[in-house]
Amino acid sequence: MKLIYTLLLICVIPCTSFSNIDSLKRVIDTRQDTSAVLAGYELGKAMVSINLDTSYLVLVQAALLADQLDYTNGKLVTYRSIGGIAPRIGKYEEGLFWLDKGLILIDSLQLPLENKVDFLTNIGVAHYTMGFIGKAIEPYIEAVNICRENGLDKRRSRLLNNLGIFYRNLGRYDESIKIYEQSYELRKASGDVLGMGNLAFNMATAYYKMSELDKALEKLDEAESIYREANSETDLIHTIIAKGNAYAELDNMEEAGKYYLRASEFPYEQLESPFNINLYNGLALVAFSRGDLNQVEKYLNKISEDVFLSDLAEQKILFYELSAKMNKEKGDFEAAFDNLSELKELQDHIAEEDKTMYRQEMETKYLTVEKESEIALLNTQNELTEIKLKNARYRNIGLGIGLLAFSGLLLWLFKLYQKTKQQKEEISLANKDKDVLLKEIHHRVKNNLQVVSSLLTLQSKYIVDESALAAIHTGKTRVESMSILHKSLYQKENLKNISVKNYFEDLIENLITTYHINDKNIKILMDIEDLELDVDTVMPLGLITNELISNALKYAFENKQDGEIAVTLKKLDEKLYLKVSDNGLGIPFTVIPVKSKTLGMELIKSFTKKLGAKISIRNEHGTMIEIEIPQHELVL
Repeated sequence: MKLIYTLLLICVIPCTSFSNIDSLKRVIDTRQDTSAVLAGYELGKAMVSINLDTSYLVLVQAALLADQLDYTNGKLVTYRSIGGIAPRIGKYEEGLFWLDKGLILIDSLQLPLENKVDFLTNIGVAHYTMGFIGKAIEPYIEAVNICRENGLDKRRSRLLNNLGIFYRNLGRYDESIKIYEQSYELRKASGDVLGMGNLAFNMATAYYKMSELDKALEKLDEAESIYREANSETDLIHTIIAKGNAYAELDNMEEAGKYYLRASEFPYEQLESPFNINLYNGLALVAFSRGDLNQVEKYLNKISEDVFLSDLAEQKILFYELSAKMNKEKGDFEAAFDNLSELKELQDHIAEEDKTMYRQEMETKYLTVEKESEIALLNTQNELTEIKLKNARYRNIGLGIGLLAFSGLLLWLFKLYQKTKQQKEEISLANKDKDVLLKEIHHRVKNNLQVVSSLLTLQSKYIVDESALAAIHTGKTRVESMSILHKSLYQKENLKNISVKNYFEDLIENLITTYHINDKNIKILMDIEDLELDVDTVMPLGLITNELISNALKYAFENKQDGEIAVTLKKLDEKLYLKVSDNGLGIPFTVIPVKSKTLGMELIKSFTKKLGAKISIRNEHGTMIEIEIPQHELVL
């Protein structure tokens, strides 16, 4: 990701000697004038690389002195620096307070607009730092518009690049590419060749995220050509690694390996994080595809310490997945179990962060829209009241004034319509963001469930007791039935409903694989009506079906090599009917006992109760269990 930092005066901190720090402290301690403000600003910058909290306190002290002296330049530099540091130490609201003060100062004194662009950019970065990407976009757009209206094309191109990254991180890839293209044209017009390379690289990343890998490779070819001509070695390495990733995603491991090997020719120390992790994960992936486990281990060991220190979740996940696969193939199940445990812990942490971020973002959007709606309503009521008073007061004034008032009313209604329309669009956009986040949550839940399933598989390698082993396998099918459901959800556009037919087919296919039915002559016949049901109905329905089919596979055909299981789901007279039958040995009861001896029967009883359903059991030429569900949500 080529994020261009145009936002903080303190992004790059010069090396400051301790003697210089001491001299700055002496100025602050002995003076109370503008030189003390500037000394506080310089000391605050110097302390960023040493202690952020101290830097923040020094800058606030300098800002307060600038306020006291009414020193405009001191206010600008300290306010902006505080706004850059505060979110990094968890003082999000404080940072916004100082940045807002700066905007008010700039507007009141009509200072050069470049200053306003700086502060708007820092506000966007403060939101971005705290994970509020949607809120970061608004000040950036305002800054872009100021630059466009005032011919600040160089600043505008950098802002557009960052704005494209914001949209890309929201999953709005088409919009991000359009923004990148605008920035690219500005760079081209100004002759900024390296900037063009950065934009080509960023567009390639967006296409990669969209799985449009041919377009991604086309843009990476362009970036590589630019970086090679400009002799920008570091950028060239990054581009070569990205091309390896694209070919790996296309499952062309031979071509991917060529690019990864090219990149590995550069000294390891030259590969900054996360590109070093990215490269050696890729090399390990290619080696694993060839079955060369020794090389896989060598590559993974190379980056193990960097992975531990890294904050890049995507690459850490790939590292743990490859480690688990490698150790499993080597027969070291204990190490593989540890790898999967680390992977699950990481995924749980990511899911919790996503959930917190999503909740904060949605609360912010909801409160903003709600507040704007209340203001619009109050304004509407006040304006309507004023119109009624004017009509009563000037009722007898000429027709011309009446027509003028009527025209004003139409204009006001038109403006109100436009404002309402804009609010609806904002709400629609918020809903779109919510759907993206919900899909990602379902994806993460599915991944977590798959990790649990893998952990159960590995745990079963150490179990000798047959009954315990059977319990592990049964638990695994239950986890996988839920995993299949969440996979169905994140792959759909509509997150409210599930195609029951597709879900049951996947569920039964998984049970066939788990219980090795193909080794026996047992057939599973399905007659599933193609219904769209809500998640709250499908989840217990799927778990019940999983238990009934599992029980039939385990017990109905003991000492038999053939048999049939029939699964039917139909909607009749506003009710759902699920029927699972077999031609096996039958069961010794026609009513589920009050206190069941098995967890499976307890689950069936519990989920049946949750659905408000009735269950009936018949033993005729085998077992037939039918469940009548009166309450369900049919999604049209």
